[in-house]
Amino acid sequence: MKTNQIAHAILFSLATLNCYRVLAQSTARNFKQPQSPNSSPLEHSEGLGSRVVDFKQPPPDDNAPTGRTRGTGTRGECPIKVTPIIPLDSKGLTVAESPTIWFYVNYPANASTNNVTGEVSLEDTQTYNQLAPRKTTVSLPATSGVFSITLPHSLAQEQWYRWYLAINCNSIANSNSNSILVIEGLVSRVAPQNRLAATIQEEVASYAQQGIWYDALNSAATLACQNSPQDRAWMSLLNHDSVQLNEIAQVSLICQQETANQLSKNVQFREK
Repeated sequence: MKTNQIAHAILFSLATLNCYRVLAQSTARNFKQPQSPNSSPLEHSEGLGSRVVDFKQPPPDDNAPTGRTRGTGTRGECPIKVTPIIPLDSKGLTVAESPTIWFYVNYPANASTNNVTGEVSLEDTQTYNQLAPRKTTVSLPATSGVFSITLPHSLAQEQWYRWYLAINCNSIANSNSNSILVIEGLVSRVAPQNRLAATIQEEVASYAQQGIWYDALNSAATLACQNSPQDRAWMSLLNHDSVQLNEIAQVSLICQQETANQLSKNVQFREK
């Protein structure tokens, strides 16, 4: 009798132990390691191309020049409407030697816009000297939309520059306007602080976290060209409180093929 009781007790103990083992394995599979407060957010994020990007507005720079609010000025009446996609104070940072600037152009209905041109120039804000090339002619897209221009100049680090895009409003066919539309903004090249980005999604997040506007936007535009204009990284940048271009956030991008098929060319960001 005692032998049977001992045998039953052993069997019950083994069955109970197996139940605990199964429960422990299930708990281990469902347990997620908490994120260390010192770890990078990039290590714990997935699919940033379709997620909101948190742009960190950089602190005020005492050496930054004063810029007009989202600088656009017109000499005369111009039928073309161009909005630079930059913060409200017109200031933005870049790590690129030759940064890319994005604009939204809106043409009047039924206008012939096949030969609309402009001139790009860059000015040192301390000396007021124009950098070479002094003026570069660029062609605007033939349809309304969001497009980009890469500056043909080489920027030095820790220096503020004022860029200009001057558009001949008379270049629209059948336009009687002799006016010039001048768009301007400020840019300063800085050294990147964060670690190397492995993907374009991480690149957008890293630039945004460092407050590097021009490159965060350009990388987000690459994602939007690959995915759709409603890409959340692109939209969250345009909807940011420091930018407030909600009405442009869902406008179609006019993408260059090389922009859509490769990572951004900001090689300085990738150097060790």
